[in-house]
Amino acid sequence: MEVHLYDPQLIDHDLWEEADWYGLGYLFDRTQQEPPRVGPLFRNAQHGREIFERWRRRLGNTDHHEALRFVLVPGALAAAPDRYAVLLSTMPEGVARLAASEGQGDVGYVVTRTRVCHLPGPPSPFLLTLRQYAEQGQPYLLTPFVERDDHTLDPIPNLSILKRRLEVRPAADIAPDEPDAAVFQ
Repeated sequence: MEVHLYDPQLIDHDLWEEADWYGLGYLFDRTQQEPPRVGPLFRNAQHGREIFERWRRRLGNTDHHEALRFVLVPGALAAAPDRYAVLLSTMPEGVARLAASEGQGDVGYVVTRTRVCHLPGPPSPFLLTLRQYAEQGQPYLLTPFVERDDHTLDPIPNLSILKRRLEVRPAADIAPDEPDAAVFQ
């Protein structure tokens, strides 16, 4: 029996290491003309851009298949329960839909890759508002951010990807044998 293994290669671990993801940026348009923006804050702008450029080439400006997964995990560190983690990974069901749209047929097995960033403090009220926004079916923009020399955050809006799904999973709900347990490492 032949096993059809599909690796979408949406998350390149070496490139993420070079980009140096260390935080989260977010913007909310008070006029509500544009969806809110949230995304990784990179120390290395060039490599952060490359991550999103690859995603845009592959997914377009909208992740129609929900191949990328964005998860907030409050309480991810037992030693610091007020902290939280952000998990970016590929979603098997979404990757299977992406593969089908690319003519791959039934993929059988999907390789899942994950990146995690641990952040201080409880999630900001903005992130909880963003969750409610997504639960109502409203889109948000997954956007890369970089920090300027003056410590202000600089979004890179032309590389944003429109998303609809955002998850919040308390650490207590994650079993040690499931892929999301990567937040505990």
